[in-house]
Amino acid sequence: MEFLRSRAPDNVLRFNFNGDWIATVETPGELISDAYYYYDVTTLKSIAEVLGKTADGQAYFRLANQIKDAFNRSFFDAKTAEYGGGTQTANAMALFLGLVPEEDRGSVSFYLERDLLDHHNNHFTTGIVGTKYLMPALTDTGPQRHGIRLGPTDDLSQLGIYDRKRSHHYLGTLAGQESGRHELA
Repeated sequence: MEFLRSRAPDNVLRFNFNGDWIATVETPGELISDAYYYYDVTTLKSIAEVLGKTADGQAYFRLANQIKDAFNRSFFDAKTAEYGGGTQTANAMALFLGLVPEEDRGSVSFYLERDLLDHHNNHFTTGIVGTKYLMPALTDTGPQRHGIRLGPTDDLSQLGIYDRKRSHHYLGTLAGQESGRHELA
């Protein structure tokens, strides 16, 4: 944890190698890193509480709140109610990981749905990282009708390639270019 803190003097982890790999719309790598930093700290808080380490749990709780505040100052645009330029990955991660303040959850969820349904014709633009958070973020904050529409399609989207090959591996595509075999969990 101290290594991560050393890379986040302002509580924003400015350390990233990959971003959201093979997404069709790029999400800022620092946003992804900082969201995971928050997740790491909240996980350590929970572990400390289970182990009865109250002081450690309280310290991680304070740090998590500082990270959350810095995340929102750095990546949230109050005018558009979106994170990281409005990418599906940015909004889904922020919603799912609990980084969105309660008063903004409805707006962020609305714009995530709008991006998915209106701007991308029911296609997700997330990559390996963001796809994990997209469906839970949508179903936790709004109607659950989207899962049916987002299933495998017969086009060059990521799941369309997966479905056609009837594989247990995600082949990672971008404009139809397979990038390799990635195990699906």
